[in-house]
Amino acid sequence: TEIDWNYFFSRIWPKLTMANPQAKSLSASAVFAEIHSFIKGSFTALDQPGGRLPREEYLRLPAKMAPNFKGLSASDKITDLPGDKRGNRDLIYDLFEAYEVEKRRLNAYDISDLVQNLWQRLQQTPYPGTPIHALFVDETQDFVQAELRLFLHICSNKN
Repeated sequence: TEIDWNYFFSRIWPKLTMANPQAKSLSASAVFAEIHSFIKGSFTALDQPGGRLPREEYLRLPAKMAPNFKGLSASDKITDLPGDKRGNRDLIYDLFEAYEVEKRRLNAYDISDLVQNLWQRLQQTPYPGTPIHALFVDETQDFVQAELRLFLHICSNKN
């Protein structure tokens, strides 16, 4: 089963909010976007074990890069987060971990898992198909960094 936005919102989000009442005040779409844009969909997530940013690295993303939820500044320690964690990236990461548990329970995958799988395969074995010289993409802003990195990796002309 592929977990897309509709599946996440209708079947997984209710379970996440039931298990973590703080999540009820958050936008499901903002959480879904945060998971797929930063935790699993960032350029650097592809190089991490499991294809995800570690919690502390996610918490330290600059506010200009990931402005939706409060993270840590360079001088903060992970123990400096407020006790309630409400609206902070720490809570988002908790929800992400719960999402991953539920996804495994369902034996499901999402687009970020697909991108990670392709990336790992291409790191082990170069792209064996017909050479791709260029790729033209409409609505580039709708792709996350990891997807764009994958596209660039398989093109011979990176410009």
